[in-house]
Amino acid sequence: MLWVLWLGLNQPLLDQHHFRQSQTAITVYWILQGGPWLAYETPVLGHPWAIPFEFPLYQLTVAAVAKMGIPLNAAGRLVSVAFLFATLWPLAMLTRDLKLGRTTFLATAILFLCAPIHVYWARTFMIETTALFFAALWLAAIVRLLVRHDWRWFAVALAAGTAACLSKSTTFPAFGFVGGVAAAALLARAWWRGAPLLRLIPLAAMVLAATLVPLGLGLWWVAYSDRIKEANLIGRGLTSASLAGWNWGNWQQRTSAQLWLATVRLRALPDILGFVVLPGLAVLGACLTSWRRLGYTAMAAIAFLLPFLLFTNLHIVHNYYQVANAIFLVAAIGIAIGAVAEGPTRPIAVVLVAVLATAQLAFFHRAFAPHVVQDFSNDKMLRIAQLARDATRPDEAILVINSDWAATIPYHAERRGLVLPHWTRQPIVSALLADPQKAFGPHPLAGVIVCGEVSAAYGAMQEPLQRLVDGLVPRQSFADCRYLAVPGRT
Repeated sequence: MLWVLWLGLNQPLLDQHHFRQSQTAITVYWILQGGPWLAYETPVLGHPWAIPFEFPLYQLTVAAVAKMGIPLNAAGRLVSVAFLFATLWPLAMLTRDLKLGRTTFLATAILFLCAPIHVYWARTFMIETTALFFAALWLAAIVRLLVRHDWRWFAVALAAGTAACLSKSTTFPAFGFVGGVAAAALLARAWWRGAPLLRLIPLAAMVLAATLVPLGLGLWWVAYSDRIKEANLIGRGLTSASLAGWNWGNWQQRTSAQLWLATVRLRALPDILGFVVLPGLAVLGACLTSWRRLGYTAMAAIAFLLPFLLFTNLHIVHNYYQVANAIFLVAAIGIAIGAVAEGPTRPIAVVLVAVLATAQLAFFHRAFAPHVVQDFSNDKMLRIAQLARDATRPDEAILVINSDWAATIPYHAERRGLVLPHWTRQPIVSALLADPQKAFGPHPLAGVIVCGEVSAAYGAMQEPLQRLVDGLVPRQSFADCRYLAVPGRT
């Protein structure tokens, strides 16, 4: 893991899902330039620049690390990896409090750290491992509160749950499900064993509060961020209501081969278990020797599958979304290996961990490692961004065409921008063409970047946009990408 991090520590953000990586990174960049923290700038859709999504907990942490003199790309990756390793703490708490044994923890920890999906995505500029850590800490704190009746863990659960819901709302539901089932089971067992209701009711109330308060604050943040987005004409298409269908998917997708075969079986499972998907799943059979372990494994398996059913389209489109629920699958296998380790079959457990971890790393080497060591020095988006940066001042802005609304070019150019999405409504594009400077507020529009001819995806606005491009002054180019200066600039 650390070697993989080192290999690509300062690599440009051009590998898998650079769209999302650069979107997160450009937020941090402008925070470091003195931008606001809550209504933070993600300057890719024009002025006003704020279109907040998640609460910027990860972004502010990265900004603090970068303030110490660490290059921004490296700071983002270091923070992400640190949160992945930190997740071992709540994992250890859970295995200890549930009395699953040290072998279960070690097996789970090894498979967790060797999972290709974690090795790769933890070294990217992403919020995934931050949300994962806080969600896992919330679950561990809930269990510890119920097992030890130590009210201090209520405060930990409240803080961790809030951080998880604010960092990335789609990560929490699976952990919330496990926490709810675990709380019900632990409270029922305590009552069955004679614990007085006057002692159990406050515990149940604390669990409920530690769940509902974070969810409430998460909903408040969604409402707040939606209000900020409404101020941006294009950003209005990115509110929670506008994206509901995109986030949740539809019932046809939930029963489709695209989800269960292409996404779960052929992509997610290998990304987690590597080359031994079926043998890895077969290990789960070891839990049949223990009702207790079987119950834990079943709960973990449901929690692994639940996000696919809740946020179906997101999981189909984004292979990094499984960073969060992969922990449940490796935990289920770790619990099964712990069962194998109970008794004379302990050496078999060691062999199983070694074989599974080797298969995981081998798959990472084939499927993910090429992205880590890829040479992006002649990538056309990087080169044209560098050319635009050299041709403009820091207070100026750029218009990018044919790049959806990815922050990739503005981030590497270190400039604010309008990356015109294909789905922009025609009246907005018409207004932009009539007076381009209006979309950039007080920041002068310095130039336009376009790769190739203007895409037909702009529909009726393709020809007017192409006329805009044709009327500008060519200044720099790389491959089929051109930087064009607006009239009046030298």
